[in-house]
Amino acid sequence: MSINQIIPVLILVEVIIILLFFLIVLSRKIFIYFEDKRIAIQRAEISRLLNEYIIHDKPFPLKQELKAPSCRKILLTTLEAYDRRFNGEDWKRLRKDVAEHYLLPTARKWAKSLFWTKRNFAARCFACAPFMEDETEIITLMDDPIFLVRSIAAVAAIQLEIKDAVIKVIRHMSVTPGYAHFFYRDVLVQGSAQVFQWVEELASEEKDPSIHLSCLEVLASKTMEIRQPFLKEDLKSDNLKIRLAAIKSYTYSPQYDHTDILFKFLQDPNVRIRTEAIRGLEFILTEQSYVELGKALKDDLWVVRFQAANTLKKMGRKGLDILNEQDRIKNKEAYEVAQFVLQTP
Repeated sequence: MSINQIIPVLILVEVIIILLFFLIVLSRKIFIYFEDKRIAIQRAEISRLLNEYIIHDKPFPLKQELKAPSCRKILLTTLEAYDRRFNGEDWKRLRKDVAEHYLLPTARKWAKSLFWTKRNFAARCFACAPFMEDETEIITLMDDPIFLVRSIAAVAAIQLEIKDAVIKVIRHMSVTPGYAHFFYRDVLVQGSAQVFQWVEELASEEKDPSIHLSCLEVLASKTMEIRQPFLKEDLKSDNLKIRLAAIKSYTYSPQYDHTDILFKFLQDPNVRIRTEAIRGLEFILTEQSYVELGKALKDDLWVVRFQAANTLKKMGRKGLDILNEQDRIKNKEAYEVAQFVLQTP
């Protein structure tokens, strides 16, 4: 075959390929259009049923009106969206009933799927409607190799108040950096008083510094009295992170001696410790607090002076008076940081 015969054939093949590609793209766009329209209709119907229950107190159909195989993912995302806007026992009961009827049968099948998207769906369903009968599946999903699966499973486990799961979340938190670390912390912080009691017990028993530190981070995130004596030892720790977490616990979780402890650590050689102790004085409206914060305005480091000024600004009229009384001649640094904070909205 000569070159003159090959060229038209090649052109024809290219045209056919381009047409096929165009048809595939067009078909895909048509499919997406109608699929989006179908999803919008189903989501609107689910929202209508939920709204009728919430606004007009009509019963939610649990038998015939919704077909789980065709709209379970839409139903789950709609329930999650409503959950961010509504609270209260009535809503929680509805969410649990709907999820139990339409979602959990599928979730229990998909919990051990080879596909992580299905395992993620299962974990989200368990978080939406946690039941103790699903404890084994939830605990298993907490060790999933995919963070988007194990993190959601942790949410379900903490809602169920499973002690082994609380310990597992702490252990995951202790070895996970970045966003995941703080995600686990926030999950635990939203737990019940029983969850905090288990965290406190683990902090008292655990010798591993990273696990103990994770416990302290959780305990320091909620106002509560810590009954175990380990905080005293943590204040003497050679590990700066543990000392700092212990100080934060005294800052946000008032102990019987927290005032004396905070005053003592205002003189700590570490700047982060001094700064945290200053932050903790915001809620101790005593004469000594104002005196000590006035001294901190003259600290050698700007970050300490700035935190002292910020704390005084939050402590009412007397704190503002101390800031306004700073004299440029007597102490230029204290005057400048006081003016900076006073002029900052």
